[in-house]
Amino acid sequence: MLKVIKHNLGIYFMILACLDFALMGACAKILSKEMSSIEIMFFRNIIGIFFIVYLL
Repeated sequence: MLKVIKHNLGIYFMILACLDFALMGACAKILSKEMSSIEIMFFRNIIGIFFIVYLL
């Protein structure tokens, strides 16, 4: 039973990661009209660091 729960949790994390990458790409495309690419990369990395720190 425990292995099934771990597999399901892994599947949920993969789906969440796919949605996150799609959302980040869409936001970067929208923001590219108003901000430089360096600023967009900075904010994407800051948000990514918050997710990583939260998961650790």
